[in-house]
Amino acid sequence: MDIGKELRSSCANARSRYHDHLDQIKTSKARKSEESAKEILNQEMKELQEKTAILEKSKANLETKFLSMLKAAEKRKDIQVMTSEANALKRKSEEQAGEINVLQSALSPLAEMRCKL
Repeated sequence: MDIGKELRSSCANARSRYHDHLDQIKTSKARKSEESAKEILNQEMKELQEKTAILEKSKANLETKFLSMLKAAEKRKDIQVMTSEANALKRKSEEQAGEINVLQSALSPLAEMRCKL
């Protein structure tokens, strides 16, 4: 059976178009997965930033309470009780400062990953 030149070129063109179509599908899937990864990273970064902001506010409130308790302890006769309560607030504030540092250290690799995407 003799296959004509026109039929061969038509098949080659169809094959080429099909491969182009497959390549377009592949690149669109890759682009969508990349955008999805960016969205996930952005969401994680936003959550970490919100947690950091909440902890910073809480830390500031604890430090304010610490100072007010120290002032109240100076005025009262039960200095030891008030001072111990104030010190407990200060320790909690320092713990939250440590948590803030942990969150910020977790945030920086996410920012680097987002820049690479």
